[in-house]
Amino acid sequence: MRRLAFMTLLLITACGNSAPNTPPANSPPAANQEHVKPPEDSKRKEARRLFDEAEALSVAGDNSAAADKLERAIALSPTDGEIHARLGHVYIKLLRYDDARGALLLAIKLVEGEPRRQLEFLASWCSYTHATELFQGQQHDKALNELRTALELQPDNTDARRLVGQIHSANGRYDEATRAYAILCAQTTGDVHHSALRDMGEAQFRDGKYRAAIETFTKLIDLNAEGYEAYGWRGYCHVQVGDRQRAVSDFTQAVQRTSSPERRADYDEKLRQLAQVDEGE
Repeated sequence: MRRLAFMTLLLITACGNSAPNTPPANSPPAANQEHVKPPEDSKRKEARRLFDEAEALSVAGDNSAAADKLERAIALSPTDGEIHARLGHVYIKLLRYDDARGALLLAIKLVEGEPRRQLEFLASWCSYTHATELFQGQQHDKALNELRTALELQPDNTDARRLVGQIHSANGRYDEATRAYAILCAQTTGDVHHSALRDMGEAQFRDGKYRAAIETFTKLIDLNAEGYEAYGWRGYCHVQVGDRQRAVSDFTQAVQRTSSPERRADYDEKLRQLAQVDEGE
């Protein structure tokens, strides 16, 4: 009787401890569970494989195929900043600057430090280049939107700043053009600075702000900058404010300094007209 009770107790205990832990008939051995890769790991691995293939294709000069590989890689691993950045570089090689800027902006969100700064520089350049295309296609508002992006990414992008001034001038918004050129003057030195002064003075002249333009062209003359027609422009300004004596002096200098036959002829004509006015008085 004692033996029967003891065997019954063992049976109950065994059933209670083992039944909940009994694996399903089709489950893999427990020791192999840790070697099963999650689906996301497989996607990332495939994305990196496509990335490597794209690198080889780009080196071989087949950037269209490389872009296709990278686009597929991004679909598998959308948070991999390196893939976005590489796609941006490939788009640049394909002259797809708008798409390149988009890819680089996504990459910027995913990286930090010096790589991020380099991508910001490149994305700003892409925006400027695309803006140039839009400007040449007479899509001025879209070009300005691109330039805003370029300058947000890189405030000292002098090419973008100059193009802002050129677009505003082309549309008769000389006050806004003057502001853009003033910023450019503050950011630059040398020939770029001289060109910015010349462009700002011209915008002021066309805006009817002749005395402000005189000050701007005087700065350019004081820098001994040659080739910017500063004396000629200042002469036109002096005519507009009624200062004939200074106009004659400036046009005389302009005739001697210009390398343009057309401008020299115009300056000579202005001198002739001023001389006639003086004779009439």
